[in-house]
Amino acid sequence: QHIVVVVLYTPGDICKLRRLVVPPGYRREGIGTFAVSCLSRHALKHKKTVTARVRERYWQAQLLLHKSRFVFDAAAPRYRYKDTGEEGYVFTFGG
Repeated sequence: QHIVVVVLYTPGDICKLRRLVVPPGYRREGIGTFAVSCLSRHALKHKKTVTARVRERYWQAQLLLHKSRFVFDAAAPRYRYKDTGEEGYVFTFGG
């Protein structure tokens, strides 16, 4: 099993957290929190904004981002995932 973190840096001041996967056997050990914390520190150091889009069913990911000082971006355009039709919520950090 692998832990997968994919961050897409776009030109300018925005980083997009595209995927953070912690296998079930490794959850609740602080791995996701550590990964998001490292990303947050990097963003602060380089004056970047981090955005993350999370499916509505992934409430654990939403809680992780919230406790990592990411803010739900109510002004962000709504996004619907084509495979399930569920809504994607946007969270931001820094800036």
